Amino acid sequence: MPKAAKKTTTRSKRPDPLGQVDTNTSKKSKAGAKGSKTDSAASKKASSATSSSSKTSNDQAKPTPRTYDSYILHCAIAETYDPMISRVLSVPSACTFSRLHEILQAAFDWGNCHAHSFQIQESLPATSQQLMPKALLNIEPEGNVEMMREFAESVSEDEITVGQIFGPESKYHGSAVQYEYDHGDSWEHQITCLGQAHSGLRQALGGIEQDFFCITGEGHPCAEDCGGPPGWDSLKELFTKKGKKDPEGLRDWYKETCLNGNRKGLDPYKWDILDVNDALQPFKV
Repeated sequence: MPKAAKKTTTRSKRPDPLGQVDTNTSKKSKAGAKGSKTDSAASKKASSATSSSSKTSNDQAKPTPRTYDSYILHCAIAETYDPMISRVLSVPSACTFSRLHEILQAAFDWGNCHAHSFQIQESLPATSQQLMPKALLNIEPEGNVEMMREFAESVSEDEITVGQIFGPESKYHGSAVQYEYDHGDSWEHQITCLGQAHSGLRQALGGIEQDFFCITGEGHPCAEDCGGPPGWDSLKELFTKKGKKDPEGLRDWYKETCLNGNRKGLDPYKWDILDVNDALQPFKV
């Protein structure tokens, strides 16, 4: 009796998704592909970490931009006309009034050779008949404080800042501020706070970084020791009106002797904002 033939086990007839590749080879290929994906992910992660590290390093390398808390002050010399002499200045809140004195000297090209003082005054309406506003606070050089306390509350200009006077929470907010230079010629500078400087102001002006700077203004600086506003008007006439007689020789005085005069003469409207900002550049808060 013939032996029955052995049954042979055949593989599934389902098609091999890898194209009838040997099972062992397929497993190796799958393992290789998985390893390749893992390596690729690790490579991307490492690349991302390197990029992030590089970005952090670059950010740390960049200098931190300075932040400023400044006020815009309109400063005009009283009783000057055609033109009124004025400067609009950006002044940090932390600036003391002793430093503000130096800033005004530089901005108006004064010689800093006479006495000065600040006074906070009540703000009078335009319709007021009162001739002299009430003094609320005298801000004086250290040596004058005790003497001025006889007339009004007085403090040292070294101990009070622009922010303490012009800040929105100050009891003097909205009051008039006067800076007087040379108590003989009596040059009174009326200071009006226009508000706090916008955070983008410096960038809009080309990325200016100095602590104090001039934004705009008008008028040639006044001459030292010319006799106050009346003397200034007379001096201007000598240079602007042809045939004007000069019996006292003031033209030559201004050109040759005046502390802040000019050998080229006097043009009442001539001033240079770049010169002003160059003069302000060295000052720090």
